[in-house]
Amino acid sequence: MHFDIRAGRVRSGTDWPAETIIGVRGSADAWTPILDGLPGGLHRAWREKRLDFVGQRAALMDGYVVLYELGERVVELSGAPQ
Repeated sequence: MHFDIRAGRVRSGTDWPAETIIGVRGSADAWTPILDGLPGGLHRAWREKRLDFVGQRAALMDGYVVLYELGERVVELSGAPQ
């Protein structure tokens, strides 16, 4: 499964549209620790190669803070203790 962030929307699916700006993908096993409150969230999961970020490199760099905040919100919405 992957998450595709485009035009202000987050979509999930199994394939990457050619026009993907920023995408985050990982197995259900990779997402489970994040949803359970993994310290460092998306950033740590990326560093540990649990998740793969794909898309336009400039957008990934420009959107780093947004991706970090997205990771924090995922944990908040999961209800995991912080």
